[in-house]
Amino acid sequence: MPALIQKKNDFEQYADSVKKAYNDYIEKATAEFNIYKNNIQKVWGGDSIVLDSKYEWVEYSDDFLSRSIVNFEKGNALVEIAVDPNANQEEIDEKLTEAIYNLMVSRGSTCPYRSQVDQSKPITQNPILDGLLDLSDYHIDLSSENVMSLRSSTSNKKKTPPQPVVRGGELKIPQKTESQKHSRKDKTLARIKLDKKEKSKEEAALTQSEKTQNLNNKTKENIAYQVAKQINKSVTKVTGKDGSNRKIVYINLPLVSDNISKSAALYKDIVKKYSNKFQIEQPLIFAVIEQESSFNPQATSHIPAYGLMQLVPTSGGVHAYSFVYGVEKVPTKSYLFDPERNIELGTAYLRVLYNMFDEVKDAQCRRLCVIASYNTGAGNVSRAFIGTTRISNAYNEINKLDYNKLYHHLTNNLSTAEARNYVKGVTKKREKYIK
Repeated sequence: MPALIQKKNDFEQYADSVKKAYNDYIEKATAEFNIYKNNIQKVWGGDSIVLDSKYEWVEYSDDFLSRSIVNFEKGNALVEIAVDPNANQEEIDEKLTEAIYNLMVSRGSTCPYRSQVDQSKPITQNPILDGLLDLSDYHIDLSSENVMSLRSSTSNKKKTPPQPVVRGGELKIPQKTESQKHSRKDKTLARIKLDKKEKSKEEAALTQSEKTQNLNNKTKENIAYQVAKQINKSVTKVTGKDGSNRKIVYINLPLVSDNISKSAALYKDIVKKYSNKFQIEQPLIFAVIEQESSFNPQATSHIPAYGLMQLVPTSGGVHAYSFVYGVEKVPTKSYLFDPERNIELGTAYLRVLYNMFDEVKDAQCRRLCVIASYNTGAGNVSRAFIGTTRISNAYNEINKLDYNKLYHHLTNNLSTAEARNYVKGVTKKREKYIK
């Protein structure tokens, strides 16, 4: 067999194995997600279930009796608790305090449920909503000692860790002689002194940021309690799929008016890093993130696409991964929820698209083609000029147009309204990130 044919066969076998691995992942991930979804419906019913979307970050408590829905595009956060219909005000305030506190300290999750195929870890280093909640309408007394301790709440109690199991029968401990006992005692005293020194070193090594974080959490607990007491509450009811009737108490918290720019600042170092690596301007990266997710790190669309830059695993995701790492691999959902990985692959995909349109002579025109392609695909951009997806044949038509004419052509001739509006949206948003 000629070497070229053998190489082609090897590649096809490898591609098939990658596809099979991803299909296996999808099957298991879907089954796990359906279990998670069913647990939500037991409490909230089939009609009241809310899941992550492009602009909404949704998080449920471990017992599914509370949830928060943060809309980064509209700039508000909805907090809901499900309680017994006969719950008194003290119980409601306690549950609401806990739910507000959990929202304030949450760092999100790459997978919010038990999974064998998706890694579960915090999405961000600091709480996602740090500095983003607008609490200016509330009288917050940070010196108040009248704070409900969330740590006493049953939902926050830590489970006793499992005890080690001794296998192979009873452990026999030999008796020690008197000299061994004295020797052991001396060693124990020495060990205690050493342990004290090591403990002292550990305490000294406690970083200022950790101390600040502990203080911040106490402060947030205080704030959550006072907001829960003062805020206007609304009530509705729901019947879960478990057959139980529950009272739903919900509140609305606004985000600060400049939440988009503050959210963008959280990712400036990552954007700068991959802007330099792939030679893509920072304003374009920021504009794509805002257009795609409004900086919702847990953004999910029906396509499905995941994360800040809304990468589709089987298209942009796999192309970008191959470009960066030199191997074909379809990234998982939890992989794409990691902000650094998402921005790395999203920026790499912009570079892939730039390379596709390298024969477009004008740099600004090339950028317009890349913006359109990020949403609708390079083939559909080509189709808007020549009626086919053969990009190489579209260069001549594109190069006949200056920037303004090309912008007009794309925003009028791309096949979908979404793609046409996407070009307008990213182009406009990019302007505000130019310093």
